[in-house]
Amino acid sequence: MGKSLPEDTLRIASLLPAATDILICLGLTDCIFGISHECKVVYEEHGKNVNWSGDDCVHVLNSSLIDFDRADDAAMTQQEIDAKVKANADSLYQMNVASMELVRPSLILTQGLCAVCGPSPKQMSCLKISSHVKVLSLQPRNLSEVLESFVQVAKVCDVPTRGITMKDEFQRRLFQLRSLIHDHYKGSSNREINKTRSSLSEKRKPKVLLLEWLDPPYDGGHWVIDQIKHAGCENSFDSLDSCQSDVSKKSKEVSWDKIYKSDPDVVIVACCGFDLDRNLKDAKEAKGAFMRLRAFKENSIYAADGNRYFARPGPSLLGGISIIARCAHDRIGSLSKKIDELDFSPKEGLGWSQVIFDETKQAEIEIEDTVTIANKDDFYKIHADACKSGKKYYLDPETGYRVFTRIGLEALGKCCGSGCRHCPYNHASVKEEDKAKRIKQPALLYRAGNFSNKDISMIKVLFWSGGKDSFLTLRALYRSNPRKNDFAIVLLTTFDETSRVIANQNIHIDNVVRQAKHLELTLIGVPMHRASSESYISRIGKAMDVVRKEILHEHGIIGSLVFGDLHLDHIRDWRDKELSKLKIPLEYPLWKKSYDHLMESLRSSKVECKISASNVEDVGVGDDFIFTYEKLSLMKKSDVTIDLFGENG
Repeated sequence: MGKSLPEDTLRIASLLPAATDILICLGLTDCIFGISHECKVVYEEHGKNVNWSGDDCVHVLNSSLIDFDRADDAAMTQQEIDAKVKANADSLYQMNVASMELVRPSLILTQGLCAVCGPSPKQMSCLKISSHVKVLSLQPRNLSEVLESFVQVAKVCDVPTRGITMKDEFQRRLFQLRSLIHDHYKGSSNREINKTRSSLSEKRKPKVLLLEWLDPPYDGGHWVIDQIKHAGCENSFDSLDSCQSDVSKKSKEVSWDKIYKSDPDVVIVACCGFDLDRNLKDAKEAKGAFMRLRAFKENSIYAADGNRYFARPGPSLLGGISIIARCAHDRIGSLSKKIDELDFSPKEGLGWSQVIFDETKQAEIEIEDTVTIANKDDFYKIHADACKSGKKYYLDPETGYRVFTRIGLEALGKCCGSGCRHCPYNHASVKEEDKAKRIKQPALLYRAGNFSNKDISMIKVLFWSGGKDSFLTLRALYRSNPRKNDFAIVLLTTFDETSRVIANQNIHIDNVVRQAKHLELTLIGVPMHRASSESYISRIGKAMDVVRKEILHEHGIIGSLVFGDLHLDHIRDWRDKELSKLKIPLEYPLWKKSYDHLMESLRSSKVECKISASNVEDVGVGDDFIFTYEKLSLMKKSDVTIDLFGENG
C-alpha cells in the first residue's frame, strides 16, 4: 500500500458508505471530494452539511442499475430486485469517468468483498488512475477485521492515532453493553428469566435469526454472526449447521423449511439496502411465511434499519449489536431499559421496531390459518389467470409473496439464475451444481459430453427412477443398439419439488444426478409441485420441449418414451391412454420378461443393487438385492405371495 498521505494533501474518493462513515468519524470529512451514490445518507446520519456544487464540491462518482431514489426502483419487490441483481451481477455499477477526473483523488477507498454492495476494483477498470493514486480495498469478513479497517484507513490517511482511538472506543462501548447483559443474567433468578418467553427456559441464550433478505430468504453472514454473539445471543442455525459458527462465512440463501426447523426465539428483518420503514413494510407483507414460526405467535418479530446497522461494515455496527440485544431481551424490563439508556443504542421507531401484523393478538392465530390459505387455490391456476390478464406477478396464496409470472420473467430477457417457479428459460443460468436443489420447471440437470460434439437425429427418453428396473431397461436399450449410433438416450426423472425425493424409490434427486454422471447420460429433471393442479402430462410435455430445444435444437426427433414396466396392466393402460396425447411412441423393453431373465441381466452387469424399502420380514433396507432374491425364491411358499421384483408389493 506504500506510505501514508499527509492530511493537508488528501483528496479522497470514497466508493462505499462504510468507508465514508469511517472517514467522517476520523474527522476527515473535509478531505472527501468524491463518493458513491449511496454515501449521501451517511452525511445525513452525521448531520453534515455538504457542498454538492461549486469548485470544491463533493462529486458523486457512480450510478447504479438499481437506485432507490428512483420511484420505479423503490417500488420493486424484493423478488424483483433479487432477479434483477442476479441477471446483472457484473454490471450493477457504472463509474463516472468525468467526475473522477474533477475529483483528482490522491486516495481511493473501495471494497472487494461483494459485487452487489458497491463498486469493486474490477469495476473501476474503466478509470485512468495515475500510478501516484493510492487505492485501498477494504474487505473485512468479521467484526475483528471491521475494527482493524478503522486503523487501516487512518494509517493510509496519516492519522494512525485516530484509528487506534476509534477502535478502542468501539471496543469500550461494546464491553459496556456486554457487561450489562452478563451482569443481568448472573444476578437474575431463574424465575425472572423464565417469564420472559414461554419457551426460553433457565439461562439459555436467545436464538436469533437475522434475515438480510426475505424473498428469497438470506441469513446474516460475515460480521453479523459476531454481532449476534456479542449481543448475548445464539445464531438460530447453529444447532442445525456447524458451518454457521464460521465467523467469516458469507450470507447465503436458506429455505423457509430450514428457518422453521431452526425455531428462533427472535426474528429480526434487516434487509440489506433498506431502512426501517421499508423493512417494516416488507416484513408485514411476508406474514404468510412468518405465521408458522413460534416467534410470530410470541410477538417476537422485529424490523431494523438494515442498511445502516448491519449491511455497512463500519462504526454503525455497534448500534446493530445493541438492536439485537434490545430485541432479544425485549421482555426483560430492567435489562431493556438499561440498553435503551446507552448513548449508542438506536431508539425504538428510528433504528428498530416490533412488527405488528394485526390489531388483534398474534398469539390467537393458529397454524390452521396457513393451511386454509394454502388450500384456497393452487398457484398453477392463479398463474394461468394472471398471464391471461397480462400481469407480471401474482400473490402466492401460501406466503403472500409476489411471484413473477412467465410474462414478468420474459420481460427480463434472460434467466436470472434464481430457480424461479415459472422460469421460461429452462433455468439456463442456474449453475449445474445447484440445479438439483433449485429448479422449479423441467430442466437439464446434467448434459453428457456425447451431445457436445455431434448432432443427434433421434433420441429415446428413458423414464429413470434410479432403481433396478430403470437400469435393466437401459441395458435392454443398449442391446438393441449395439453400435450406439441409431439413437441416443436421455434420462428423465420426476421428483417431489419440496422434498426433492423420487416417489416409490425413496431416493434423493442428488443420487440420480450422480448416476447420470457415472453413466455419462444426459438427465432432465421434472419437479412435481404439491400445491399445483397442473397435470402430469403437462409437466412431461414441458420436459419434451426441453429435449427439443436444448438437445435436438429443433432438428431431430424424439423416437420414443421408454418405461421399465414389467407386468402391471393397469399402469401400462394408463400410460398408453394419457401419454399418447403427447404424440410420441411408447416403448416397454421389459414388458412380460421373466424374472429369471431379468435377474440374469442384473447378475451379468456386476452392478451392486441395494434394497431401498421393504415390508417383508427378515429383509432390511440396505440388503443386497440379488442375495435377497435368491433367498426369497427358496423360501417362497404357496400360501405367501411375494413379488420378488417388488413391482406388485
